[in-house]
Amino acid sequence: MATIESWNTRDDILKLLAGMKNCLQFYRETFSRLNQIKVAVLDDPVKKADLKLLFDQDPSLSMAQVTTEYLKAKAIYDWMVINTQEET
Repeated sequence: MATIESWNTRDDILKLLAGMKNCLQFYRETFSRLNQIKVAVLDDPVKKADLKLLFDQDPSLSMAQVTTEYLKAKAIYDWMVINTQEET
C-alpha cells in the first residue's frame, strides 16, 4: 500500500504537469496574437513607421528590440510546434 507521502507526491506531479501543459497552451495563444499584430502592423511599412515613432520616444524598448524579442518568441514557438504535441 502506498504511503500518504507517495499519494501527495503523485498529486503534485499531476498538478505540475497539467500546469505546464496550460503554460504551453497559453504561450501558443499569446504568440498567435503577437503574430497577428506583426502581420497587421509590422509587415505594413506605413503602420510600422507610425509605430516606430512611438517606440523611438519610449526609452524602455526600441523598435529593433521589439524585432529581436519577436524573433526570440518565434524561435520558441517554432520549437514548440516541432517538439510538443497539442492534444485535440
